[in-house]
Amino acid sequence: VAAEKNQKSLFEGIESFNPSKLKHTETQEKNPLPDKEVKNNNNNKMAAPALKDLPKVAENLKSQLESFNTDKLKNANTQEKIILPTAEGSLYIK
Repeated sequence: VAAEKNQKSLFEGIESFNPSKLKHTETQEKNPLPDKEVKNNNNNKMAAPALKDLPKVAENLKSQLESFNTDKLKNANTQEKIILPTAEGSLYIK
């Protein structure tokens, strides 16, 4: 009964709504989409190398890998948190 009264009052409020009391507002676009020109420039920057340039890329990558200083790497300790059951342990579960 209370829900019906609440619903009835809501419908009365909607029916008696006067849109002329609303204030006009100016909208401002805060995050406009980029222009097509900017989008095309970004796509060109991310393009994959041409097939003719692949050997150059491979040589460059190989030289970077060979000259990498492994002394800059830090030691990492790993801890196994979930230990899987062994074959013997799974037999006991069944």
